[in-house]
Amino acid sequence: MSSSKGDYLRLSKDIELRRERLKEIGSIDTIIFDIDGVLINVEDSFRKVSCLTVKAYFSLVLGWSGEKDLLSIEETELFKLAGGFNDDWDLSAAAVLFYLVKAEELGISNINRLAKYRLSLPEFTKEAAVQGGGLKGAQKVLFSSLSPKKRTKVLRLWDRGAIKQIFQETYAGRDKVKEVYGVIPKYIKQRQGLWKEERVILKRAPLPSHYHYAIITGRTKGEVRLALRFLKWENFIPLDSLICSDDQMKKPNPLSLVRLGRRLRTKVGIYIGDTLDDLRLTQEYKKIRKRTLFLSGIVLSGPQGAKNKEVFMEEGADIIARDVNKLVKYLAEEGIHGKKESRKGRKKD
Repeated sequence: MSSSKGDYLRLSKDIELRRERLKEIGSIDTIIFDIDGVLINVEDSFRKVSCLTVKAYFSLVLGWSGEKDLLSIEETELFKLAGGFNDDWDLSAAAVLFYLVKAEELGISNINRLAKYRLSLPEFTKEAAVQGGGLKGAQKVLFSSLSPKKRTKVLRLWDRGAIKQIFQETYAGRDKVKEVYGVIPKYIKQRQGLWKEERVILKRAPLPSHYHYAIITGRTKGEVRLALRFLKWENFIPLDSLICSDDQMKKPNPLSLVRLGRRLRTKVGIYIGDTLDDLRLTQEYKKIRKRTLFLSGIVLSGPQGAKNKEVFMEEGADIIARDVNKLVKYLAEEGIHGKKESRKGRKKD
């Protein structure tokens, strides 16, 4: 679905709504949240963990010398915009593979020298998006340039299990990695993980009581437990209103919305996320829906923030907001138990 700026109403400086959804916005009875970038700011946790994981893999697992960073927090956004990288383990594995292929092509085994050749990362992620995004798209792009012999050599160096465990240890720290992921620390010495750097974006206190609430997230159950404890939402979201990566319904698989829609008896719901995979989740659902409708709410979070607004407009997001708190407040004012007729302050394009 392709849209343009002209298809949107500017409700305020912070919120824009697709014109065709104006009648439905007041009928929403269910709000489903993503966690990362929506409920919790993860720029200094998951985003940074991916960057540290890539560097640590080359130094700790492969034993390469050098101390330069290979991936920046801003560059993680390139993968998110390519689609298919909602899973940060996949994002980290793709970034490692990118540099392994580049190292093989250039005959380099030094992190500092390899870091000089990072400028083609935007082109790589764009090509991966064309190939369908995600780790499969990344492999199609990267392996197309390698001979079978070189491909075998790269695959021998690409240990996704080690990448995943470095990520887990960096995020949870030595003191919680067994509790969160069930693994014994092997690579990282830091006691405290980067989950400690997370910050709450949306607090529970202002949430209107007349909505059903649920969560669909790419986090594991252990990561979700940390998040709910951090948010103080342990008793707010029932277990049967929470879908995570362990449930095998990876975004943009629409079955997660099907399950929650039935469970909550939703007539009109909204899923609020911050990536293309979140938007595509609702788009895939709309292809199979019968009675229930789920709108897509996109929060412009992450290191690039508002710079991605046009991308989400072109992709047909139903509502785009700079701030999730203001989005929830707007929904409450326009909602079925709110101020249905309140249109004050609305600005048209």
